[in-house]
Amino acid sequence: MDLNKVYRALYLYHEDGRFNFNFISDETGLSYKQIREAIKGYSFPRVHSDFMKDRENGDFSRTYETPSPRNLTEGQYHKLKIKCLMKIIHLGFEMRDIKGYLVEQDIKEKDIDNLLTELAGNYSQKISKTKEKKIKDILDVLDMPLKKGIDFRHNIVDLYPHPKLNDFNMVTGVDYKPYKGFLIPQELFDFYCDSDDCSLEQPKEEKRGRPNKYPAEMVEQWMEMRELGCTYREIGEKFGVSPNVISNNVSKIRKDRES
Repeated sequence: MDLNKVYRALYLYHEDGRFNFNFISDETGLSYKQIREAIKGYSFPRVHSDFMKDRENGDFSRTYETPSPRNLTEGQYHKLKIKCLMKIIHLGFEMRDIKGYLVEQDIKEKDIDNLLTELAGNYSQKISKTKEKKIKDILDVLDMPLKKGIDFRHNIVDLYPHPKLNDFNMVTGVDYKPYKGFLIPQELFDFYCDSDDCSLEQPKEEKRGRPNKYPAEMVEQWMEMRELGCTYREIGEKFGVSPNVISNNVSKIRKDRES
């Protein structure tokens, strides 16, 4: 990993006041997650410590040895492309995440550009369809009829269907639990809320046209934080609002602007 990119990201954030993760990502090639964790010192702690010392001294001339880029054979290139595709389809990686992953693996810039072009051009529709199917499979399970069971006090209770998910968020079976609520994985939830191509029904609150009780300035701030790479859950924790409310309001503003 070229640690100079991490150092550059810290400089842009702390010294240049570049709080827009899109800008930092474009300048360094790092993903939102890598930038966020570098800023907090969770990842690349050595670089974080060095930068803070340099910041106290006012000297930012430090450089790190640049690793030699990997030369991929045709077979290695193909395997890496498949691995990246699996990360996109099953783990919800976006192109910036993939680029950050490739940068961390010291892949040559030319190979990175070629991979990103192929992934974006050939698989975007497949990725959307795969995520849409995962959501549909989850909702199909949640729509299954409930069952009756007996609790520890020997009372008859209602048991509600809950999908079993594997590491790729694919439905592998059904569990029955004494409550209705089911937490959809964040990457599928974000896709459900953000995708214009998703043919699934939109949330009921949106369809009823319920008036928005949150100030426009607050919703604008939610949108800005979302564009900076924050998840709905992180925004919700900051404002004391549920992630579902955040996503509904942000999606509504986006649609109003597009129409």
